[in-house]
Amino acid sequence: MWFVGIDWAGDHHDVAVTDEGAGLLARFRVAHSVAGLEELVARVAALGADRGEVRVALERPDGLLVANLLERGYAVYPVNPKAVDRYRDRHQGSGAKDDARDAWVLANILRTDGHRFAPLGAEGEVAAELRLTARAHRDLVQEGTRLANQLHAALADYYPAAPTLFGQLAQPVALAFLQAFPTAEAARAAGRAGILAWCKAHRYQPRWAEALWEKLDAPALAQPNAGVVRARSRQVPPGSSRGSTSGPWPRCWAATRTGACSWRCRGRGWCWPPSCWASWARTAPPCPAPTTCGRWAAPPR
Repeated sequence: MWFVGIDWAGDHHDVAVTDEGAGLLARFRVAHSVAGLEELVARVAALGADRGEVRVALERPDGLLVANLLERGYAVYPVNPKAVDRYRDRHQGSGAKDDARDAWVLANILRTDGHRFAPLGAEGEVAAELRLTARAHRDLVQEGTRLANQLHAALADYYPAAPTLFGQLAQPVALAFLQAFPTAEAARAAGRAGILAWCKAHRYQPRWAEALWEKLDAPALAQPNAGVVRARSRQVPPGSSRGSTSGPWPRCWAATRTGACSWRCRGRGWCWPPSCWASWARTAPPCPAPTTCGRWAAPPR
């Protein structure tokens, strides 16, 4: 029986080969390419190993290298990287990672404890598609949780009422609200009428809108450093497609960012709350008609 350990990397792979006698038969590095794969197969075959008697260990269960080895008839055993860390202590005292040594460790894992690991089986197209789709979904959920936690931490630093306004920060209406009112000052400047009008434009239930305003209007700790407020408010992610492209708010916001005065939209039913021109005074000229710009108009249906 022949045991091959491969320490996988993005552009190359370190390979170590041993047998039941624990001798180091070969150690080499191949490129992550067609030529590299052919070299790997040729050098293992040159040792007199039949493919049916070769066991290959890697620290991952998928990828182009794994797929091509399975296609060529090799038995491939995925080994958890944490298990490799524990086995590494048998071969070196420092515990420092060395690619060539890790390949040797992988080969010896199969030699001494191969019965503890299960080989990968041939995977059909449907199974592969389902597996990768499920993994992508899991990764997206984890990424969403990570970003939601980052947003919560940023808001807690300057806008403590925001995380309590909605059931979940990641939902579209919450992100759209934070885009419209990125600071507590902007929300209070809009006033009760402005908040209720925003909620109505986003089809938010009136009873919830009243509760939302009560939370915003309640006394809360304020961030005294204006620089922190500006920096943190820029970290608010964009809202959903509905929250960021429909209704009166974004179009007037976009016009303000480009230097156009938002009061010109007054007659068309596209009007931003008075806090708009004040909030973006740093990047656009102040609105010359804040009083008329404060007239609320229903969004087009």
